[in-house]
Amino acid sequence: MTRCITIKPVTRIEGHASIHIQLDEEGNVEDTKVALTSLRGFEKFVEGKPAEELPGIVSRICGICPWMHHIASNKAVDACFKVTPPRAGNLLRELMLTMAHIEDDRTIFLDNLAELLDFSLFSMEYAKKEVFPKFEEVYPGLGDITTGFIGIVDSNGALNLYDGDIRLMKSDGTFTGFRPEDYPDHLAETTVPFSYGAFAYAKSWGEGFSLDHEAHRGIYRSNTLARINVADRIATPGAGAELEAFRDRFGRPAQSTLLYHHARLIEAIYACERALELLKDPEIISPEIRTKAIPSARAGPMTPEFPVPPTAWTAAERSASVSRIQRAGKSVQPVKKLRPGTGMSFLLDPIQTAREGVDWPV
Repeated sequence: MTRCITIKPVTRIEGHASIHIQLDEEGNVEDTKVALTSLRGFEKFVEGKPAEELPGIVSRICGICPWMHHIASNKAVDACFKVTPPRAGNLLRELMLTMAHIEDDRTIFLDNLAELLDFSLFSMEYAKKEVFPKFEEVYPGLGDITTGFIGIVDSNGALNLYDGDIRLMKSDGTFTGFRPEDYPDHLAETTVPFSYGAFAYAKSWGEGFSLDHEAHRGIYRSNTLARINVADRIATPGAGAELEAFRDRFGRPAQSTLLYHHARLIEAIYACERALELLKDPEIISPEIRTKAIPSARAGPMTPEFPVPPTAWTAAERSASVSRIQRAGKSVQPVKKLRPGTGMSFLLDPIQTAREGVDWPV
């Protein structure tokens, strides 16, 4: 007889989840579903909050990637205020985001960054000799699926964790690049009856959405393998050389799910190398890190890379019901709407204007 194996709760994610494994009469896996079982509510309880408070609020969404939410919302508020941070501010932001991609203890990180780079290079060589060959021998084809990919690249097509264009790649390697503010033309969300989570798919491919393993539609993957697939190159020397060797062996785009582990090590090398570059930039210690801002733009789209899919904070539809917030004699811009999923969004009221500027930090 058929039966279902349920694993719950699954923790250490953005909320809780459950896994449901459906077995057929012979005991083989017939279907598997991952259900997000908690409604977080961030998109509702931030309505009416001053926009400049968003980075401190949304960084609580996840205990694994708080810096990613912090930076994403910070950059979105930049766009809402229509300001460009000083270069030192951007360098510091990128450094903190890069650190978050490596490890969490900031003091240990700064004291031992060169050592962490050496360890990442050692780990890559060890894995290529002692780990990856066993994957191929014992688990050939495990979890393999052919999909598209998504990630961020800079103006030269190189991997960038902090800023750039979104690149959406089909399974055949062809891709489309677009700015974060244009994501509604390329990506969409839908819901499924078994989960509170919104499911993102590639709207611009014109094939709709389906999770059918044999005939899926609109599906793309993110994270480390996706990022090195969509990037033309990696600008740092060690990671760049590893990417070239990876592509010589596995092609582009590489599809094997187990290659995510290989991609993680490539990205670890890149993050260490890039952090060292940032720390050597003399302007990173400049005291000029704040910009005087007078809110004037309606929407604020921006996307950095997450350990999970790149998250776009951008504009939602106008909601005129939220009134202006008065605080300390200053008119500030309240958040109009925050939408979860591929486009976590907030909108400043376009009717309101600030009587005085906001001193907007990094």
